Amino acid sequence: MSEERLDRLEGMMSQLITMVGNLHNSMSDMQKDMKEMQKDMKEMQTAQKEHGQKFESIELRMDKMETKNELRHQEVLNQIKRLEKDQDFIWEKAVRNERELEIMKRTLES
Repeated sequence: MSEERLDRLEGMMSQLITMVGNLHNSMSDMQKDMKEMQKDMKEMQTAQKEHGQKFESIELRMDKMETKNELRHQEVLNQIKRLEKDQDFIWEKAVRNERELEIMKRTLES
């Protein structure tokens, strides 16, 4: 083989070795980036789980509050019903007393 051809082959080999080296460096950088991304994803998943647990806790508290509010609402309704019955009883008694007073007045007037 001629000297020129050997020089060209040598140049091409050196260029190829440089390209492979650059490619290897790029792959190493990409692997580092991927590891960082995986780490970030794990941190995000952990944070998401924590938020999920907090959300479940809040939901439980809200359910308890709704139950308490429903019980209180029923108590208030029961008290209102009792007051209505008391009011009806008082009105009936007042009407009866008014009738009796009217009867007494008429009896005294005659």
